Amino acid sequence: MLPIHTVVLAITGATLGQESITLIECCANQSVVGILETPTFPYQFIHPLIKVSMKELLRNQGGGAQPHINKDDVGNVSFNLPDKETIENYLNSVNPLFIAIERNCHEIDGLIELESVLVAKLSR
Repeated sequence: MLPIHTVVLAITGATLGQESITLIECCANQSVVGILETPTFPYQFIHPLIKVSMKELLRNQGGGAQPHINKDDVGNVSFNLPDKETIENYLNSVNPLFIAIERNCHEIDGLIELESVLVAKLSR
């Protein structure tokens, strides 16, 4: 199981290179790599790092009919990590944005569900 706030990266097929953050506990197949946050490196910090590393990761893609990134390539990406104070300042700036995005995603899901119920009632 992938816990909430796991950064996920598609490593094969049509979705190769797409990344996201889990908002629910979920599971995934071998076409996805989950990157878990740590107390030192929370998901709000990991996600943009993966995003800016995508060109490097895609340069190493293989496969002919179905392109893919090797899971080990994801694990071997190197970063120039800032000091703890810089990370804390960054998190203080972006955390409200991540909270708002998460809240909006949940609200959208609720609205989609409500739309389905209303359409079904109107179709009768």
